Amino acid sequence: SLTSGESKRVSYAWVNGGPVKLSHLENVAVIAAERVIYKVNGINTSFSEMMGLPEGQLDNVYWLPWYNNVHLDTQLRIANATDNPATVTVTIGGVEMPSFDLAGGESTRVSYEGVNDGPVQIESDQDIVAAERVIYTVQGTQTSFSELMALPNSQLDDTYWLPWYNNVNLDTQLRIGNVYSFIQYF
Repeated sequence: SLTSGESKRVSYAWVNGGPVKLSHLENVAVIAAERVIYKVNGINTSFSEMMGLPEGQLDNVYWLPWYNNVHLDTQLRIANATDNPATVTVTIGGVEMPSFDLAGGESTRVSYEGVNDGPVQIESDQDIVAAERVIYTVQGTQTSFSELMALPNSQLDDTYWLPWYNNVNLDTQLRIGNVYSFIQYF
């Protein structure tokens, strides 16, 4: 339970699966995120945090601007948020990958060897939730972990905001994907 204005951190030892559903028993609005500390050989090396997707924004189509399993170790994480069986199709850079089925409430991780392209469309016949996990490697050693929630199709827009851009002290790229079948200019 949470008192007014309270925040808690909760961990469940030895659990590795999904989907994860966090809900208030009395239907009171809350906010939720997931924090991950990535370990290499038992040593904490990287930190990542991802916001939870509000249930009212669940969709059956999700988008990511890019997928790179050539220079990075990338996985798509997809969970069926319903009790019904779902068929999921992933399309990367206009190329459809083999579709797969998820039982109600089932979660999976998929990787596509040798693929470095975008945008990524994840589509299902049921409501799903999707994210992209990336592990960054330096000189053959995995050093960093990051996870990005996919954007529901209903949330697509023609304008996006980010709080900061730094290509002076950091190596920064903007990732932009055209989800339509016509040329767009920026």
